[in-house]
Amino acid sequence: MNMNDLHALTGPWRLKHRMIELAVRYNLAHSEIWSTWHRLLRYGAISWSPENTLRIDYTNQTHADEIGELLVLVEQMALKRSMQYSNKNWHYLVVLASRTFSAFLNAQGGLCSTASIDFQTQHKLLHHAAISNCRSTALISAHSLLMDAIARFQMHGEPIALDTASIRNDHMHVVQRILMDDQRGVLAWSERHFA
Repeated sequence: MNMNDLHALTGPWRLKHRMIELAVRYNLAHSEIWSTWHRLLRYGAISWSPENTLRIDYTNQTHADEIGELLVLVEQMALKRSMQYSNKNWHYLVVLASRTFSAFLNAQGGLCSTASIDFQTQHKLLHHAAISNCRSTALISAHSLLMDAIARFQMHGEPIALDTASIRNDHMHVVQRILMDDQRGVLAWSERHFA
């Protein structure tokens, strides 16, 4: 299959084949991506509208966990590969995962946007959500607060700081896990996470 064939594909096949094509090119664990994505499609956790818009069913916790695992896998591999090579084509895989992440958040009610948050922070949120086995409300709460903090940092140079009093108690463990890795805040991402 050549690139023209890939671009001619529609719906989930176009996205999935693009994922696999890039994964194969950069020697990523493409079989894991393929099997997880195929399972989510088969279960109906991911579907496509007539307008070719990605839909994610987050009402089933099993589906939600698998979606999170897929996103963490793709994003982690893309970031790891980007740190090892100067070739910038990996960026397409990053964008692909990032857009899926955006749809993942929009499926929660569109409570926050990923437009102003950097990709590494998106991955960090997903990674810690996965290892702490938290539910979507905790992920959204942490993501929204961190996005606001980063926006203030980018616009006014304010230090990364969170008003922990405004976070519900059952969400605090997510924020704590994110912040305890690096005292300088979420912007101080390190390659050590992918050793």
